[in-house]
Amino acid sequence: MSFYQQDGTKLTTEGTSYQEIGSTIIPGKPFTLKGYATGLYHINFGNHLKCNGRVYLGRIFVNSGKASLLARGWVNTNEAVQNVEVNGNRTFELAAVPTPAEATATKAE
Repeated sequence: MSFYQQDGTKLTTEGTSYQEIGSTIIPGKPFTLKGYATGLYHINFGNHLKCNGRVYLGRIFVNSGKASLLARGWVNTNEAVQNVEVNGNRTFELAAVPTPAEATATKAE
C-alpha cells in the first residue's frame, strides 16, 4: 500500500496509535494479511502536519493471487467525525497480474 500527498509525493510516515490500537501498515512496505484480517494505519494530522502534507490518495497493490478488500476510515474535525468511504463501503476485488508461468498454466486448462 502506498499513500501520496496532494502534489504526488509519497507519504512514508509510519503510523501511530489511537486509543491503544496500533498501526500495522507502514506505507510503501509490503505486508501480508491473512483472510478476514484487518490492517490499520493511523496518523494524527492535527498536531504536526499541514493540509498539503496529509494523505490525498492511497494505492493498494496485490503481489500474488486475488484479494477482496474493504477500505474505510474516519477523520475527526472540530469534534465531529467525518467518515471516509472507499467504493461506497462495498468490497472490491483486486488481482495480481499473472506471471508468465501462471498465464501458460491457465491457457493449458
